[in-house]
Amino acid sequence: MTNTIVTHTTTYNLLDLPQQETVGSSVVIDRKYGADGMKLQEKVTTNSNSVLTRDYVGSLIYENGTLKKILFDGGYVDMTGSAPAYRFFLTDHLGSVRVVAAADGTVMQVNHYYPYGGLMTDPRHTISSPAASDSRYRFSSKELSEESGEYDFGARFLDPVPGRFITLDPLAEKYYNLSPYAYCAGNPINYIDQNGMDPIYAKNFWGKIILIGDDGQNGSRSYLVNGSVAREVKRVTRNNDYYTGNLSESKKVIHIPTGERLEGIMQSYEDTKKSQKENGGHSNYGETSVTRWDEGPAAMSFTDKDGNQGAKASLQMFIVNGKNIMPSNASNVEMWWHIHPKAKVNGISLGNSTPSEADFRGQRTMTNRGYKGNTFVIGVRSGTVTFFDKDSVLETVKWNDFLRMGGQQL
Repeated sequence: MTNTIVTHTTTYNLLDLPQQETVGSSVVIDRKYGADGMKLQEKVTTNSNSVLTRDYVGSLIYENGTLKKILFDGGYVDMTGSAPAYRFFLTDHLGSVRVVAAADGTVMQVNHYYPYGGLMTDPRHTISSPAASDSRYRFSSKELSEESGEYDFGARFLDPVPGRFITLDPLAEKYYNLSPYAYCAGNPINYIDQNGMDPIYAKNFWGKIILIGDDGQNGSRSYLVNGSVAREVKRVTRNNDYYTGNLSESKKVIHIPTGERLEGIMQSYEDTKKSQKENGGHSNYGETSVTRWDEGPAAMSFTDKDGNQGAKASLQMFIVNGKNIMPSNASNVEMWWHIHPKAKVNGISLGNSTPSEADFRGQRTMTNRGYKGNTFVIGVRSGTVTFFDKDSVLETVKWNDFLRMGGQQL
């Protein structure tokens, strides 16, 4: 048996994207990008001086100046034949293309994957000599370069053989416990990596939180959207573009805490579970961490003016080390939250995430002082997080979904 070592060298541009790749002694791949990192052209040159140039113009793909494919959500139009032909993708739970079928149901291509996207052998698909009409969009619906064997994830390229990205994560400082080259924190069965940008999520028809796009920024943001904003994000994502609209907090846009802020909220959640007392805090613009408020008193029973028995837990906003630090001008406060503990008083169970009238009063007070954002309450017993403004509830999500959005994962 003879083993052959193939050298693979790569040079990068200022955006840390592969500009030129040399595979062995026979293939050179040159790529051009826009200022935003969007791939515009890929030129493949072989040692026989054969040149294949692919140009990417929105959803249109040209090869050597001839239109070959028109991409759409869930497939593409094949322009290589005498007449346009529709091809449809059948995908798995990760969005990976398993089958490409013609309009009449004929199977045109079958893909089987190893965990990180490596292709298994199939008699209807030969990676070494793909047909011109073959789909290059496969694992996680990302484009595979047959020449280099890497998947284009937008912000970075994934090598499926070692199961790692070929460049550092631009957000590596947020995930110091993970390798900056890791794909989906080493869990490719459950998670996907859209493209490494700030993710935008929405609820689908069944109430499940799904990733629908991103804002094209290598930042530390994560968003949950609804209504017309969600529809527009889906539209631009189908066109392989980023959402560049207004993502300021509103009834249709919710900011999800990430990084150190998320860690601080998680710690307050654990403290509330142990003490069965309310916890909360806030964070100002420009701060990466949170300021924790003094823990509230133990839950207690009360009797209302009509003689009805009840139970409540409480928390004084902006009390830190016994001092009231609530600002008279709250325009510098970016977020605040609190947690309802799981507690039982006189047979009455507490701990759901439904905002109380006192919670709404707190948000109205903040708004009157210049606060621009929404807020949220976490229910330990219900395992849910409810976002609300001064007037109404906006969204309720599961605690685990809140953590996944904050971790910028699906």
